[in-house]
Amino acid sequence: MRRIIVVLIVLVLSAIVFIPPATAAEALTLSTKDQTALKALGIKIAVPTYVPTGYAVKKVEVEPCSAGSPRSSKGTCRFGPRYSISYRNAVAKDSCFFAIEAVGGGLGGPAFEFRKPFSTSLFGEVAVEFGKPDGSAKVPSAAQLNSPQPGLRSDWGSEDRLKSGPFYHVIGHPLKPAPECGNTITPNEVIKIVQSLTWLK
Repeated sequence: MRRIIVVLIVLVLSAIVFIPPATAAEALTLSTKDQTALKALGIKIAVPTYVPTGYAVKKVEVEPCSAGSPRSSKGTCRFGPRYSISYRNAVAKDSCFFAIEAVGGGLGGPAFEFRKPFSTSLFGEVAVEFGKPDGSAKVPSAAQLNSPQPGLRSDWGSEDRLKSGPFYHVIGHPLKPAPECGNTITPNEVIKIVQSLTWLK
């Protein structure tokens, strides 16, 4: 009897400690509440149909245009609206994130240290960038593209090839990440994520 109790305790503790990785369906799922908040922004919402193994939606943040602000035919105001969909790896030790972000305007700044252009169905040609924002835009090596890199992101893209917003990109982690979080996705994975983007129905 005592042996049975011990076995049961071990099984219960194992169930509590083990966190299974997200399934493909779970990783891509936005709650009804999140979808409603995103659609209320009044712009097209880009979402991925591919995310790296182990990642799932963690947080959705929205910043609408201020009340009464002039809006374009595409729903944008001077610097908005903005949204961020953050994804978390529940298995990695540092619980890292990557995020899909969109803004209405206010872009700027130099190119990053390394840059590789690639084609997408939604935005035409964009690029994956990483390293220091020093404007050098050097060609990365195959090894760099297949390993996590600092400052990792795709540059901004839009439906009309950056003539007007909203503008969209993917970053290795949100602009305000958890202190313990580092980047664990690679430039090639960012390329796959951006190429998988589609519009939320």
